[in-house]
Amino acid sequence: MSAGQKRAIDNLKTGILHVFGKVRGRLLKHAHHDYDVRAAIYAWNNPNELSFVKTSKLGEGKDMTDPKNIANIRKKEERGVVGYNIYRLEYKGKTFILNMEKTKYNYEQFYSIYEE
Repeated sequence: MSAGQKRAIDNLKTGILHVFGKVRGRLLKHAHHDYDVRAAIYAWNNPNELSFVKTSKLGEGKDMTDPKNIANIRKKEERGVVGYNIYRLEYKGKTFILNMEKTKYNYEQFYSIYEE
């Protein structure tokens, strides 16, 4: 399990948010526009404003015959990821979707963001 800070956040499905540098880097890597970056920073600082949408299994929607996808899922499993909890965030008149990795340690961590 990675070092970092764990915070109790009531509106998350697991109730626990894990934050550390690598998680922040993954989130920002998935922010493809300036407004995504600003929304990601806002979400990072205000996770209590996320609204739960649904859960998603690891690999859902991926072509699991593609060696790249298989390798990517394997890396996530090695990090302890078992699936995703999907949240919505309203920020400055736009709606964003955040994928939070759910881990076998029963906490969540930011993974990706995109405008809905």
